[in-house]
Amino acid sequence: MQEYINQVMEQESWYIKLTDEDIAYWKACYQRLMDIVRGARTLDH
Repeated sequence: MQEYINQVMEQESWYIKLTDEDIAYWKACYQRLMDIVRGARTLDH
């Protein structure tokens, strides 16, 4: 997954076309994904 994200981020021409709203949306999705991953790792709390 991280490798995929790195590949996407390396495509700067694609990245530059994003609007601030797009960036905010994807950041929120990424944060949510990270929360889920962290939650899955610490299910016994």
